[in-house]
Amino acid sequence: MPSEPEVCVAVLAAGQSQRFGDNDKLAQVLQSKMLGLHICDTIHSVDFAHRVVITSSTGHPCVKGWRNRGFEIAVNDQAADGLGTSVALAAGLAATRKADALMILLADMPFVPASHISSLISTFSSDCHSGVMMSYDGKMDSPPAIFGAAHFPELAKLSADKGARRLFKHGMRLTIAPELLADIDTEAQLKAVRDKVE
Repeated sequence: MPSEPEVCVAVLAAGQSQRFGDNDKLAQVLQSKMLGLHICDTIHSVDFAHRVVITSSTGHPCVKGWRNRGFEIAVNDQAADGLGTSVALAAGLAATRKADALMILLADMPFVPASHISSLISTFSSDCHSGVMMSYDGKMDSPPAIFGAAHFPELAKLSADKGARRLFKHGMRLTIAPELLADIDTEAQLKAVRDKVE
């Protein structure tokens, strides 16, 4: 692997928002923009060779914003089957583009700082001989995570609601404050976040 790998970043935004009620959580406004756009703005300054958002439909309210931010849109027709299908699609796209690594981000995690993303990539490039790096909040492993190309075939076989966590046991961890890894799954969580930051 080259000292500075070509990284494909995939923002997973095809979840069914089942815990959020009837509304699409990624379309909810947080700090004057839709929730699903926050992480894409965060990584604007990070040098990625390829950028893609995995969504369940080209009709999603965030699609225009994602495209305006330089992201390719890839539709996961099997999104209802679970997160693993989105990871599999992302791995296939990264392999097709001959990327050296794939970074997985979640669209409902608005507080991950760009500095953490950059640190994941730099540590992966210099020290991660296993080819897997994940974020760690002191209790559990989590995306953002990065996988070397050697893991693409295994990732591409994921299905249903089986994500890439089984690969984490072989990887390196980069610690980050738990509040920065917070994701938003319910309307109550969104309200609490709005009350805190707005």
